[in-house]
Amino acid sequence: MQIERYKKGIYRFYNIESIGELPSVTTILGMLPKPKIVLWAVLQTIKFLKERGDLSRTSTSLGSVFYKRLLSLLAKEGTNSHELIEAYALRGEDSDHDAVKRYKKFEAQSGFVCEKAEFVVWDAEDYRSAGTGDLFGKCSHIPILWDLKTSKNIYLSHKIQACIYKDMYCKMNGLDPKTVKSGVLLIPRDKKRSWKSYINSEEEEETYRKIFRLLSSLFHTLLEIGDLDLC
Repeated sequence: MQIERYKKGIYRFYNIESIGELPSVTTILGMLPKPKIVLWAVLQTIKFLKERGDLSRTSTSLGSVFYKRLLSLLAKEGTNSHELIEAYALRGEDSDHDAVKRYKKFEAQSGFVCEKAEFVVWDAEDYRSAGTGDLFGKCSHIPILWDLKTSKNIYLSHKIQACIYKDMYCKMNGLDPKTVKSGVLLIPRDKKRSWKSYINSEEEEETYRKIFRLLSSLFHTLLEIGDLDLC
């Protein structure tokens, strides 16, 4: 099956053969505020301007470029860690990268055995979106889908994302979602010795599904009335 990924403006989409175009799960969840990430980038930009010692038009323009570059670097660093961990988990491609070392500790302590990594999931009827799952396997014979993150903490959007990916995966593979767990595996880029995991409860998942359906409905409504900048 042919799957194309691309961006329209700041929004990510998947074009899936015989399914059509679907916004990404992360794009829909992007409608939730991320004040801590924004605040960090703003503070770093202020520090940059302070070190330059002036607030001229040139400096403020450079500050805007610096701000966007920071967010881009964060995304690239996270992508790199994902790729290295997934290559090791699925194909045994070892690496000296710190993120891979911590993933190995997670495997040893949790008993997780990876069966799939970097796989596309979608639901064109209920969630009306698509995404890329990070890791699927078993912990003590219990199936679980992990969403891998490299941020400082585990946030609400991460938990929702793991739940929605799990539901999509189960629907596509004929599995009962009640028999499969969803969780977030955090390997923070700024803490070189730690990892953390969080497993969603069934009660939490019910709440997350309601939140995501509302966000998806809002996104598609804005898309239909042409209120999203896709340029």
